[in-house]
Amino acid sequence: MEGGERKSSAARGRERPAPWEWLRASCEPDAVGALVVSNAYSVDIIYSPLMETFPDLVGEKVQSVEEPHPMTPYEPERRQELAGAIPGMLHDTTRRVVQGLKELVEGGGLARELELTWLRYVSGGGFLRVPPSASGVVLDETQALKLVPESNLVWRKLASGEIGVAANGLVECYPESRGLLETLQRLLGGGAHRVGALLEEAKEELRGGTVVWSRERMRELLTTLLAQRALVRA
Repeated sequence: MEGGERKSSAARGRERPAPWEWLRASCEPDAVGALVVSNAYSVDIIYSPLMETFPDLVGEKVQSVEEPHPMTPYEPERRQELAGAIPGMLHDTTRRVVQGLKELVEGGGLARELELTWLRYVSGGGFLRVPPSASGVVLDETQALKLVPESNLVWRKLASGEIGVAANGLVECYPESRGLLETLQRLLGGGAHRVGALLEEAKEELRGGTVVWSRERMRELLTTLLAQRALVRA
């Protein structure tokens, strides 16, 4: 092959960056002799659905550290002194970034985002960028509805105890209840379902004094699935 030998697939694989790659602080002298300090921390998640949402999630946690730092003049005769004197604000920024990421992991925010993103990914047919829910949807109790098989209706119990329900790459969370799960199974079984009958059959369920399923919960579910284009008129 002209211009050099073809690299083996194994060699190309070794050049691939690690799944978690941290960009560490770097110091470079600029053209006028000042010391430019870059303290940009980033996490690169390779081949993961989280690539779409993780940056925003982290940004919300550490956005308060996005602030300018005073320039540290570079003086050749003070090299050793500078080496032992990392700016205090740089220490503070790093501490706050680490604390934000720690809260994100220990508080369950990262785990929850992974669960929801995976539901979006699976129900979206492998895509994360999907059309938003339709607006202004009104549930007509006289109509019969049926599931659109291509909507990829799926659900799972989240670590929080809620049930995440997704269709067409859009996800909503509901309290866990027998009525919710039975309704999802019923819709998935196919056929036409009268809205009025579904609402009438929705029996109230309580857990710890909180209503987890009711006629209104059923209405909320059906309206959401209509807006997500998972249900259509039969």
